[in-house]
Amino acid sequence: MGLLRAYAEGGNAGIFMRHPEQRANLNSLAARYVDALERNGYDSKQVITSAKGDIMRTLYADFYEGFVKGDEARMHDAAKRIYRVQGTKDGLLRSVDSRQEKTGRPPLTETERTRVLEAFEGAVPDFVEKTFEGEE
Repeated sequence: MGLLRAYAEGGNAGIFMRHPEQRANLNSLAARYVDALERNGYDSKQVITSAKGDIMRTLYADFYEGFVKGDEARMHDAAKRIYRVQGTKDGLLRSVDSRQEKTGRPPLTETERTRVLEAFEGAVPDFVEKTFEGEE
């Protein structure tokens, strides 16, 4: 999980842009970690999926706190971290919808849904095609 957290915290404004050799080291470490999992009889995909689920819960919760408090900067920062670990706009919307329901708040209005989507889309780097193919 620490490796995924490092990927989430890195990125455009993070350590990877200033120190590409550290990203290379992290990638190498991740590859060795996956290899070690498989050599020890673990299903590496299952372990990674579980770790991603743990980190996504934390990131979604951080986004939601920003959303509830109207803190656009916090939403944007959390959305960037969600994107870096391959989170999707649909996953983010489902999380926000679920948290609204669990906390007894009303369903999202169209304006609120737009805020959530804009935060995610604004977190995607400009060089990435933003059509989000395959998502509804």
